[in-house]
Amino acid sequence: MTRFAKYLILIIALFYWSISHFETLYSWAGKNRIYPDDYRYGDLYRLSFLPEFKEKKEVCEDKIDQSTIKNKVHLYLLGDSFTDESNLNVNNFEVEQYNYIHWDRPQTVELDNHAKNILILQSVERSLKLHFVKQSDELEIKSKANSIKQNTHKSILEYAENWVNTFSKNTKNTEERIWHTLLNYDFVLFFKELKASFDLKLFDRKSTNYNLSADKKQIFYFEEADINCPNSAFYKVSDTEIKAFVDIINNDLEHYKNMGFEEVYLALIPNKVSILDPTLGKYNHVLERVQTHPDLKIKVIDIYTQFKKETRPLFSKSDTHWNCYGSSIWQAEVNAEIQRYK
Repeated sequence: MTRFAKYLILIIALFYWSISHFETLYSWAGKNRIYPDDYRYGDLYRLSFLPEFKEKKEVCEDKIDQSTIKNKVHLYLLGDSFTDESNLNVNNFEVEQYNYIHWDRPQTVELDNHAKNILILQSVERSLKLHFVKQSDELEIKSKANSIKQNTHKSILEYAENWVNTFSKNTKNTEERIWHTLLNYDFVLFFKELKASFDLKLFDRKSTNYNLSADKKQIFYFEEADINCPNSAFYKVSDTEIKAFVDIINNDLEHYKNMGFEEVYLALIPNKVSILDPTLGKYNHVLERVQTHPDLKIKVIDIYTQFKKETRPLFSKSDTHWNCYGSSIWQAEVNAEIQRYK
């Protein structure tokens, strides 16, 4: 019995290590509810464990009936977590075909010459310095002439090297996933909440991964709210840097139009702090300065202006991302532009 228990513990340990180390397996296990979704209460709750910012993630409804689509528009969206597969799909847009490409996962696509191919370059405000400091190469176009399969045979040595690299890279991510698979159950979260509340209320001590508003009623990701972070809404950005962003975006416009896209749009999503608490520091207005720059040539899908006028909540209480209502405003703007190509 003792030997059986040892083998059982070993198998369980190997199982949890495997799903934590291999990203694909980790995603599969999460979708199949083998462990609780560590984002189910929002990414900011996940960083803070403050119970006052614990809110179940909204499930947004798809609004477009694909059977009613008559156009020949193919929409490509190069974006981040605001527009990823867990938030948006083809049923959110009035298009015949929808393709999502994440900035961190480059893809090669084949454009349909008989369709109107539209590309949106989407980025949250805090990631401007990540996505527009060099010409975009995340999306490549495969022509039919070049679609013949290439010889992809690898030597045994190359396979062995790739196998070794698989085990040696991303150890930090593996460690983080292990903690989330083992210590992300609700009964464990209860004790994490107690500790987080105790530290904040008694000692004014908290994690550096998040910032609170002055009245402590709003929570923000540190990258967008910490004045010392280069991606922050309160970090000084010169006019020269803004011009550099604009030049890169213009280059992207020309690059992707030459690759066959009929039109390319820029869609910048404002930081949560930029809308809810821009006086937390000296707001740098990066998003506005880029969108309204006189040298900018690309078409802009502007929701910052609308968001500033809204009185209803646009962002999730416990998350950096927009809620269903905020997302619906952006979708409506995109669909309004798509109407032009019917």
